[in-house]
Amino acid sequence: MMKNKLHSFYMNRMLDLSYIKDLIRKKNIIFDSEYDNISYVNTAKTTRWFTQFIKYNFDVDEKYIRFYGVFGPSRHLKEKNVGVKIFFSGENLETPIRHKLLIEHDTGVKSFLKKTLKYYKGYPLENMDLSIGFSNLSNEKYVRFPYWIIRLFEPNITYAGIKEKIYTINNLKRYSFINKAVVINRHDDFGLRTKICDDLDKTLEIVYAGKWRNNTNDLWRNFNNDKIKYMKQFMFNICPENIDAPYYVTEKLFEAFLAGNIPIYSGCLNNPEPNIINNKSLILWNLDDKNDDKIKIIRKLMRDETLYYKFIRQEKMKKESIDIIYDYIENLRYKLKIILK
Repeated sequence: MMKNKLHSFYMNRMLDLSYIKDLIRKKNIIFDSEYDNISYVNTAKTTRWFTQFIKYNFDVDEKYIRFYGVFGPSRHLKEKNVGVKIFFSGENLETPIRHKLLIEHDTGVKSFLKKTLKYYKGYPLENMDLSIGFSNLSNEKYVRFPYWIIRLFEPNITYAGIKEKIYTINNLKRYSFINKAVVINRHDDFGLRTKICDDLDKTLEIVYAGKWRNNTNDLWRNFNNDKIKYMKQFMFNICPENIDAPYYVTEKLFEAFLAGNIPIYSGCLNNPEPNIINNKSLILWNLDDKNDDKIKIIRKLMRDETLYYKFIRQEKMKKESIDIIYDYIENLRYKLKIILK
């Protein structure tokens, strides 16, 4: 199947035969299942969002486009004669902030992130036509487009669609008054989750529905791994990032909003997307403190239903976030238009 796709894609385009053989040998090069002219190297499946975005906005049937990610060797970045080259990272590429109270260990994730920073920090601009990611870089070959946008919005999203989604998040009608917190994670190599959960161990019942500290199989058994639906049962969602670093905010916080949870969060220097998120709607955990003040707030929310409803009904995403998110999408469209012309 792979060879057939390569044959149909290249034979009419007069590319070097030796390069075709080289592609067949490299198993980490994957062609989009629907479009033979867009391929991905070392990327997660969610990156295919860009295929739909490009197809929706541009006529690129005669363009060869290759996306590169961080999940594999960096030698592919220097490839020649592959068409338009685009790098995207949904992982942190900023130097992380370390905290003395955090207990770190390595299950493999820590080593992976260390290698990722070594080989991909700076978003390999010298080898790309365009790089995309979390960081706030000033370079004509870079566009800031955080990964959470891919997880929150469809590739063909409109201004009206963004407005509707944010309205939904800010006006959820279903709330839970179950005095429990949910955690859904696979690992905690940098210790942020351990710190929060251990701090709250005597205050709050915590349900661990992911691989890390797992104590239930309900997410899979009763909810078919529908995280949002499952999380709607809980009052709190312990959803820190896996690492504390500038600009690095993932979908976890937004998923907590969509589920109607109160997020207990840490990451991004405790200032996540300040122009978009209302920090008063979160409980921000201090990684360098015992957080006695935060524990008192949580206890009050558990006892006082009126206080809980007042807290949960706060605006979560600022009104100006509609324009900001739309601008992110328009900036991406503009940058792609330049390199795909």
